[in-house]
Amino acid sequence: MPRSIKIIAAGFFILFALLPVLYMLVSSVIIDGKPSLVIYSDMFSDFGRQASLLKNSVAISLGAVFLALLIGVPLGYLITRTDLPAKNALRLLYLFPLLIPAYIQGF
Repeated sequence: MPRSIKIIAAGFFILFALLPVLYMLVSSVIIDGKPSLVIYSDMFSDFGRQASLLKNSVAISLGAVFLALLIGVPLGYLITRTDLPAKNALRLLYLFPLLIPAYIQGF
């Protein structure tokens, strides 16, 4: 791959991935035109709430993983290891969630 394409790709990565994160970090530290860490001190002072939110996030994530494994492993086994009559139709049916955009799924 030519060097110029790598430089252009790196520029797009910086522009679209790193610049918004940098802007968010800078805007979280500057309040009313002055540097301040008030937002971070407020966030870390209420550790009980943060721990509760983290616990809920982990519980939901583990539940989603367990449910996906509970459904996905048997269906994957059925499609690959057995001779189902509608194997191709089922394979296509399982791909439908990938075709639906994330913002529609979240609605």
